[in-house]
Amino acid sequence: VCRTVRAFCRAAELLPDTRYTLIGDGPDAEKAQAELDRCRQGLPVRIAGRINPPDMPDELKRHHCVALLSDYEGMPLALMEAMAHGLVPISLKHCIGAAELIQDGINGLLIDDAEKDLPQAVSLLKNDPELFKSLSMAARERIRTVSELGIVTEKWFALFNSIKDAEGPRCPVRNPVRLNLPPCNSKVACEDDRGLFMGGMNALVKSGLPFFIHGENTQFLSPQCLPSTVDTYTVRIGILRALEQALPLFSGMVVDVGAGSAPYKPIMLEAIGVTGYLALDLAGSAYASPDIFWDGKRLPLADGSVGTVMATEVLEHCPVPEALLSETQRVLSPGGLFFGTVPFLWPVHDVPHDHWRYTPWALTRLLEEAGFTDIHITATGGYEAAMAQMIGLWVRRRSRSKFYQYFLRPVLSALSVPLVWGLMRMDKGADEFREGLMVTGFSIMAKKEKLA
Repeated sequence: VCRTVRAFCRAAELLPDTRYTLIGDGPDAEKAQAELDRCRQGLPVRIAGRINPPDMPDELKRHHCVALLSDYEGMPLALMEAMAHGLVPISLKHCIGAAELIQDGINGLLIDDAEKDLPQAVSLLKNDPELFKSLSMAARERIRTVSELGIVTEKWFALFNSIKDAEGPRCPVRNPVRLNLPPCNSKVACEDDRGLFMGGMNALVKSGLPFFIHGENTQFLSPQCLPSTVDTYTVRIGILRALEQALPLFSGMVVDVGAGSAPYKPIMLEAIGVTGYLALDLAGSAYASPDIFWDGKRLPLADGSVGTVMATEVLEHCPVPEALLSETQRVLSPGGLFFGTVPFLWPVHDVPHDHWRYTPWALTRLLEEAGFTDIHITATGGYEAAMAQMIGLWVRRRSRSKFYQYFLRPVLSALSVPLVWGLMRMDKGADEFREGLMVTGFSIMAKKEKLA
């Protein structure tokens, strides 16, 4: 960094109408400042320190060139970011990472000696605007070709296809019983099959112990049927399946009403038509702090300002569900989507704020009265799912006695896992709502009418 300081000072001295900035911070910041104080003598060279990532584009736009004068780099992301903004790169020829990006005289300049050659490179670019323009455009194009998502995706497809189409004998890949790997992390043990059957059983037993902790949103985004989750597995699977089916219809800004810990945010932001996500919940929520606070009555959003509103397992907690649906209708843009889920077969919960259990006809009436059209209501689980859910709830929640909690429940939970898992695999859902049908809950899709 001291060499860079000296190179900048020499260039500023030889080219009086140029300015130089060192960006960054670290253990050598004091050395750099001392070197600058020693040789600056009023020269237009400054140390900007650390720039926060959101502010970096504005900082880059104030410059014409980027100089990376270190001896060695891997793939220098700072250089790539600057080139993407059209800055012409100047780097040492023997800096391997930079040399992979820069073609001398085509999309940047490579020099031999920092202090000696940097002034000449800056002078060349300053006095030849056409050369500067050519190198700047080529620098941006170079970064586009190595980092643009579509191009990178095509390269991966080409690689996979070349492997797939390669001739030669195919050898089956087997996972040995024992691998020389670090110890299994208990938090992801259920995803670790290195021990095959015995390893899986070991993970299963661990999952029922009090100290076993899953990732914060594991049971929402990748539900596992474990002794500790047989009561919630069915509802998590049902909601996730309904959400994945509706996701292609999501668009614009998604507002998650009653978001809780916002477990579905990652898959929301991956949807093609979604431009952003806002978690909305009550100020006194026991979960994570939301993006927007809600008073339980009026959604704090402008009319027609969002493309999608979702409310999973929320309507049953609304004393006046018509008010929430009316507010949803107001904030949705024309053609916007409302997606929600409600339980049907579920214990009394969140006392005293558990107000309703809905039928498809009640939901349809509420949505129509709120002005929604194109209403689709489906069951999140049929008879087999309902039986699996009741088994899980009976095993995990039937008694609060210490004897049951510490002795009987662990045994019954482990025994119920294959039954709950098997019933969920057998479940066919429900295509129509007939007399005598049992369901676990409902998913809702409805649209705000488009303007004529």
